[in-house]
Amino acid sequence: MASRLSRSVRDINAQTLPPGLSESPRPAVGWRPRGARLVSLALSAATRAYVEALDKRLSEMASNDPICHRFLEIPGVGPITALCFYSAIQDPLRFRRTSDVGAYLGLVPILRQSGQSVTRLRISKMGDSMTRTYLTTAAQHHLKHANSALSTWGAALSERLGKGGVHVAVARKLAITMLAIWKSGECYNPYHGAEGPERAVA
Repeated sequence: MASRLSRSVRDINAQTLPPGLSESPRPAVGWRPRGARLVSLALSAATRAYVEALDKRLSEMASNDPICHRFLEIPGVGPITALCFYSAIQDPLRFRRTSDVGAYLGLVPILRQSGQSVTRLRISKMGDSMTRTYLTTAAQHHLKHANSALSTWGAALSERLGKGGVHVAVARKLAITMLAIWKSGECYNPYHGAEGPERAVA
């Protein structure tokens, strides 16, 4: 199931425009500005319909899968984020600790050690970049709209880490939460203890 969903997500992500719209139309003899506007409107309508069809297909895939359906209960996590995370992880049991998923997705900082000092640099950006991007976007939405222990925790970090650092920290916690409910089989609880305070790294 995981490999099938993974292939489906990658195939959909690789698509851009519907067949026949990838090339610019050739002007016909006697082509006039009004005709150009009509062609542009037709192309726009066809592209919009194509994107809406893709959105519907992704939503159905996520809703019909019991694991992704639980992911969708988390504020900020939409069908694409749920499917990308599912396809990037595939087997949750290979993570002995749920916190390890942050490093797997490149959401932890690089550590540089010199003598007795340790310096935290930018995040490693290892792993699947598309999943990391969608998780960061989900984190931004969660901070703005969710009423949860995680959003409260993230808001408390904003002055110290800044927006960019907080988004990464919350994205990492979202990944941990998603993996935890996947492994446990439980539904999302916005005030679960796993989303309590921890030492923040950005």
